[in-house]
Amino acid sequence: MARNLAELQRRIDLRVKNVTGEAFRKLHARVARRELAEVQRAQAAANGLPAPFERFVDGVKGRSEDEVKLYGVISYLFSHAADVAAWIYEQLLRRSPVGPAEGGHYRDDHRILVNGAEVADLRGVKAGDEIAFVNLRPYARKLELGSSMQAPNGIYQVTAKDARTRFRNGPVIEFTYRGFSGVAVDRSKAGNKAAVRYPTIIIRDRR
Repeated sequence: MARNLAELQRRIDLRVKNVTGEAFRKLHARVARRELAEVQRAQAAANGLPAPFERFVDGVKGRSEDEVKLYGVISYLFSHAADVAAWIYEQLLRRSPVGPAEGGHYRDDHRILVNGAEVADLRGVKAGDEIAFVNLRPYARKLELGSSMQAPNGIYQVTAKDARTRFRNGPVIEFTYRGFSGVAVDRSKAGNKAAVRYPTIIIRDRR
């Protein structure tokens, strides 16, 4: 991101410091929108698309800038979870062992889930969404234990660890085992048995 949130707020404060009363409140909202648009243009130029964001006005999520109180606070929380998830997906593919073509490849079966539902790609991810990767191959758990000479350190857990190191100040990245029924999260008792839980990486915005 070309400019962090603190810098954005500083620029807003400088532009409105000599204005008072209702004019201040209206100018605050107008300048906030203008600065947001500038940040988004810079993001789009650098990455092709601006990062999704959540807007907070006087601490209320989703409230319009026009509703800011006099001398209130307008802030934008940008999400980079989708960018981090894209890097993680590339690493999962790179680390995946490849066996005989018969029966398909583990590498081709990494599923992407957003808020528990499978999606084809990460383009529709919004700020606040939970992104998860899982592979439902029956031997996925064994691969995590180093059963393949092509991936002696496993795949999912080591990728999550590397992502946490690389994106230290980014979103929360968690490795766990989850129960799944088809491609939906199975939260039933049976779905939580160790034998039917699969290695999973979860990415969500830090709060």
